Amino acid sequence: MDIIIRYRTHRQYGSEQRAVAAFRRRVPGHPDASYARILDLLVRIYDATVEAVERAPLCACTRREGAVFEQARAAVSAELAATFDDAGIHAGMFIDWIHYWHCLR
Repeated sequence: MDIIIRYRTHRQYGSEQRAVAAFRRRVPGHPDASYARILDLLVRIYDATVEAVERAPLCACTRREGAVFEQARAAVSAELAATFDDAGIHAGMFIDWIHYWHCLR
């Protein structure tokens, strides 16, 4: 998650190749081709999560709103899970970060 946030939000690494290299260093031991595929999938999930959070009522909520916030978050999570099937679990990791970065700060 950290690499994707640094790569997409903070524009670190400068290129996809450098982000893949960072990913390879953090999670060693996999075939080289898998790092680029996983990075691509996580970037697509991250970007879709940004779009879903910004479009949803979630962006107008804070955690203090309790049930309203949880309902809006659940709707975003369900949308992403439907879009990405089993990979949607990664979207859940991004929702809170993206809510903070794109809506609250």
